[in-house]
Amino acid sequence: MWDINERLAWLAKQCCTQGTEVTVVEQVEEGKAQVQFVSSERLICLNSPNNKPLYFLDMRKLADGIILQLGASRTALHIVECKKTIKENSWKTVKEQWAGAVQSAFALCGVLGVPTPANTDVFLYSAYREDTLSAAQNTNPALLKMPVGVTTATQKPQALEWSQQQVKILEHQFEHRKIQLDETGNGRFEIGDCH
Repeated sequence: MWDINERLAWLAKQCCTQGTEVTVVEQVEEGKAQVQFVSSERLICLNSPNNKPLYFLDMRKLADGIILQLGASRTALHIVECKKTIKENSWKTVKEQWAGAVQSAFALCGVLGVPTPANTDVFLYSAYREDTLSAAQNTNPALLKMPVGVTTATQKPQALEWSQQQVKILEHQFEHRKIQLDETGNGRFEIGDCH
């Protein structure tokens, strides 16, 4: 049968890069970004310039980048969504884009003949310049205090979820990692080895 390198040749060259350093690129001018991911293990990166998922999947949205990390005995999945500003009204869309990318990535694993990652090996990334969901990012000191009668139980669900390190999509909890981009939209993240 075909080995992984032969199968990689089936993928569109303009969307796929591989190596120990790969870059997720957001092409849309408004949120233009480049996030470099570095690992000692092999990375396969699919950028989604048109945000078009596989036609046979029900989820019609897709995150900006899908990275498969091929460890010696495990595969990890890194899903990256770039936003200029993280806002309350865009949080639902971000989660839908992650969900579509997870589904597409699992299909990609089948095409490449690599094992699908366990839920504990799926990581969601928000790469952003500005954060309007975190109270700590607000410059108005009066807004940093929790209003009387507001607790974490009554806090807006988007802000609460953003403040935690776990996000629920596709009926599962996944680890959420944040990458603060510089003013030009560039960032870098070092990925640890698969265990």
